[in-house]
Order: sequence, then C-alpha cells, then structure tokens
Amino acid sequence: MPAQTVVWCAPEVRNAARWTEAIPHARNFNGAAAILPQARTEIVVTELFARFIHYKTRLHLFQSVLISVLEVAPPLGLLFQSSQKILQPQAYLQSQSPDGVYQPLFGAVNVRQFRVSDSPAGDVVMDSLGLCEFGLPDIQMHFRDLNCGQIAGMLYSLAEYIYDNGDIVEDGHTTQGVTERDRWKCRHEMSLIKPARVVLDIDPGAPFAAGGRKR
Repeated sequence: MPAQTVVWCAPEVRNAARWTEAIPHARNFNGAAAILPQARTEIVVTELFARFIHYKTRLHLFQSVLISVLEVAPPLGLLFQSSQKILQPQAYLQSQSPDGVYQPLFGAVNVRQFRVSDSPAGDVVMDSLGLCEFGLPDIQMHFRDLNCGQIAGMLYSLAEYIYDNGDIVEDGHTTQGVTERDRWKCRHEMSLIKPARVVLDIDPGAPFAAGGRKR
C-alpha cells in the first residue's frame, strides 16, 4: 500500500489528556495551558502505511500535508503526539518555510525535563522524544549540577545528528558535552522515562553523573 496521510475533524476535543500531559514540556509556548479551555474541536492529521519508507521521506510527506492544513484551518495550538511537543502554529510554519532555516525536527522531536523527586542531590533526567517514531534511538541523560538549558541544547543537537546520519553512535563512543573539553560516553539502553524505548544514554562521569559517580 502507498503511504497515505489522513485528515479528519473530531466534533469535540478527544485528546485533552494528551494535551495536559504535554503542557509541562511546552517551554516554547507559554500560553499552552490556556488553549484547552477555549478549544471546541480538533483536527487530527495522521499517517497510514508509511513506516516502510525512509524516515526522512516519511517526515517530509507528513509535514507537507500538515502545512497545508494549518494554512487552511489555523488552530489555536498544535500538538505532536509522538513527541509531546506543543507549538504555536505560526512558529511551526516559520520553521518549515523555504524563506527561513528549515528545521525538520521542529515539532517532531521534543526535549523533556524531569526532577527526580526522591533525590536529595537534585538529580535530573532529561531526554528527547520523537526519534523513536523513526526507528532511531532517542537521547537520555541522568545528571546533577549541570545547566539544564545547556543540556537541552546538547541533547537536541545530538538528536539532529542522529536524524541526519542514522544510529551510528556505538556503545563506548563519546560525544562532546557542554564544553569542548567534555567527552561523555554513550551507550544504548532502555529509557528511564515512559514511553519505554531504546535510548542513547549519555554518561557525563563524576561528579555530574547520577549518584555522584560514573555509572
């Protein structure tokens, strides 16, 4: 079967729980929480029979249809269910504009942040969500005493690298951390945070690794 994209309009908001779950990770959209009470309906854009084509072609096909829908029926907000990313529709259109800098993962991949509640040292887990939709590993890091904004940028950059080149980072390889001198080891493992999936875990080593020691 050829890859297809389906667009349908629901008579009511059926994915309110998914929207609410994604709000804590909507760092680029301060008004995300105010949208749901205003919404009366939703338009769903999804795909069928697309998992067997190359993931870059698949994303491009989906984006093309989504852009057309946003131009015809602009919504209050945009939720990517596979990445838990909430965006302003105009911001998304700008990220896909041929007149600007094309950002293929804008929306398709999100970086999330979780505080470990029972950690007296203030441990944090940050991960990407969305690459798993393309059969690629998401990125994960469990750390303390590092700037979360810098880690978010590093994780997103690494997600872009994996999207561009595939799952080529092998266990034991290193990646640059937040400074040019940082060389942090990588390994594939199961995710700490749902949904369960394979991730590329980044180990910053002592004293920044979870538990204050190298894992």
